[in-house]
Amino acid sequence: MKIKNLCAIFILIMMTVFCVDLYAQEQGKSDQLSFGASCIIALSDETVSVGPGLQVSWVSPCLFTDFLGLGIHGGLIMPIGQEIAYGLTLIAGPCMTVYDNDTFRIPITLGINANYVIIQLPEFWVWNVGIGAVSDFVWQINQKWFTYGRVQAVFNLGAFEFLITPGLGMGFCF
Repeated sequence: MKIKNLCAIFILIMMTVFCVDLYAQEQGKSDQLSFGASCIIALSDETVSVGPGLQVSWVSPCLFTDFLGLGIHGGLIMPIGQEIAYGLTLIAGPCMTVYDNDTFRIPITLGINANYVIIQLPEFWVWNVGIGAVSDFVWQINQKWFTYGRVQAVFNLGAFEFLITPGLGMGFCF
């Protein structure tokens, strides 16, 4: 199955989850800020590149309505693959919590992705725009602090590329 077909199926599944769970869960009202470590896996042009990174995220679960908020997820990746390269990535879009039982919750962000990669030798840079999704698996330690595991998937439209970025980290509610 081609990657374009997989991306279309993934988007349809995520849209179905949003529609089915539209009125299902009571949302937490506090904004969340999180920091963590990640590892990017890039599949492009018959090559696979891997690189460690750092993530920062801000999620407001009830910004637009009681069940629809905004998620902004950024990352710094360095180095990527065999080359000396650095990358920045950003996904922003609507966010919805599909499961929340006060101890565990699963917020999902669907949005627009932008990433920028700089390769030092020779000096070369790449700018990509695409679509992506971020799913966090959050364990609320207490009222203020939480830990998370994250899966981020992106399909870049400019340079044909599929990125998967798992991550782990901590955050706080304010």
